[in-house]
Amino acid sequence: MERLRFHLRKPKRFTETSAKLEFIEGIRALAALYVVVSHFCSMVIPPDSARFNQTQGTFLANAMGAFRNGHLAVAAFIVLSGFCLQYGLFQRGDGRVYGLGGFFKRRALRILPAYYATLLLSVAVCYWVTWPNRDLRPFDTYVKASSGLPVTLDSLLAHIFLLQNLSMDWMYRINGALWSISIEAQLYLLFPWLILVMQKRSPVVLLLLTAIPALLVAAFVPGAAKMYSWFAILFVAGMMAAHYAHRPDPVKGLKPAYGFAVFWSGLLATFYMVYQQAVVGKSLDSTTLIASDLTCGFATAAFLYSATISPGGLAQRALSARWLVRIGVASYSLYLIHHPLLQVLYVFRPSWASSPELETTYLVTLALPVIVIASLIFSWFFERPFVKSYLPAFHKEPGYQTYHLPLQPLDQATLASYAYLEAETKEAPRERGASKRRQKAKLY
Repeated sequence: MERLRFHLRKPKRFTETSAKLEFIEGIRALAALYVVVSHFCSMVIPPDSARFNQTQGTFLANAMGAFRNGHLAVAAFIVLSGFCLQYGLFQRGDGRVYGLGGFFKRRALRILPAYYATLLLSVAVCYWVTWPNRDLRPFDTYVKASSGLPVTLDSLLAHIFLLQNLSMDWMYRINGALWSISIEAQLYLLFPWLILVMQKRSPVVLLLLTAIPALLVAAFVPGAAKMYSWFAILFVAGMMAAHYAHRPDPVKGLKPAYGFAVFWSGLLATFYMVYQQAVVGKSLDSTTLIASDLTCGFATAAFLYSATISPGGLAQRALSARWLVRIGVASYSLYLIHHPLLQVLYVFRPSWASSPELETTYLVTLALPVIVIASLIFSWFFERPFVKSYLPAFHKEPGYQTYHLPLQPLDQATLASYAYLEAETKEAPRERGASKRRQKAKLY
C-alpha cells in the first residue's frame, strides 16, 4: 500500500467531502432519503386515519411499513455526528478539543444558518399551507389544538433556542423534522467533556456513564420516551468507533471482523423489529423504539469502525458513488427543508394523483427529484459559505516526513504504525502554535 506523505508547512483547502471518508457521505445520503420517503408514507397514508384502515393489508401499505421508521435514520445521523467530530479531531491532533470558544463557534456556523433559514421557511409554510388544510390528515397534527394555530409563541421560542425536544407540545410543530437538531445541538455542548472522560478513563467507562442515566430517564421520567435521551448513547458509540479506529487496543489491535459481526447482528435485529411492525402489525411501543434505535445505532458505529480501518471494500465503494456523495454533502439541507417542501408539493399535487398508489407515484417520481434539487441549491447558499476545512496537503514528492495512517488492511497494520499517535499527543501544543492558518482547521 502506497504511503501518504504530508507537507506540514503548506496547508491546502479541502472541501468537506475530501476532509472525510467518502462512504460516510453515502451513508448520510441514504439516511436522509429514508427520512424523506418516511414522510411520503405519512403524507399518503397517515397513521390512525380512515385511509390507513382502508389500505391495511395491501401491497402498498406493507411496502410503506418498511419506511415508517424514520427515527432509525435519525439514530444513524447521531452516530455519524459523534464519529465525524471525533474523527476530525484525530485528523489534526490528539483527539481533544483545544479552545471551547472556537469549537462552539464552528459548530454554530455549521448548523445554525441553514437551521434558521429553514425555520423561517417552515413558519411561512405553516400559515400558507398547514393552516388552510388544518382539518385534513396529517396537517392537523401540526396544529396546536389548544389555540388552533400552527405556530405559537412558545413553540417558536422553543425552536429558536433549540429546546423543542423537551415537550411534545413543541416537538413536531412548525417542522416535524427539526426536533433532532435540538438534540444534536445539546450533544455538541457535552462533546468536549465527553472527550475528557473518554481519554482520562476509557471509551467503555464513558459509554457506561452515559448509558445508565440516559436509560433511567427514558424508563422513569414521564413522557421521556420522546425526548430520545438514549441518543446520547449512540453519540458516544460514534465517538468510540472513531477512537478505536485511530487508537486500537495495544493487545488486540485492529479487528474489522469483530466490527462487521456487530454490524450484521445489529442490522438483523433491527430488521426483525421493523418486520414485526410492517408485516405482523406489532405496535411501536417505547421499548421497541429504544431497542431498534440502539441496534441500528450500534450497527452503524460498528460499520464505521470496520469500514474505516479496512478501506476498499465493496460496500465502501458503493457508498462512495458520486451521486450519493453529492446528496450526502447536502444531506443536512435535505433533512431540514424536505418537510415544508413536501407539504407544498402534496397540497398542490396534480389532479391525476387521486389514489394512494398514484399519490405515491407522484411523490417518488416528481416530488422527490424536486426536493433533492432544492436541497442542493439550499445547501449552496446556507451551508457551503460556512463550511471550510483546512487539512495538511497530500504530496507524493520525496523528502517529507512520512506518517503511516491507521486506515489500511489488517494484514498491513502493526502497532508500530500507530507510534506517531503517542508522539503527536506530546507535539500537539507546539504544532498548534506553529502556524496561524493551521489553527483555523475546522472540524466537521
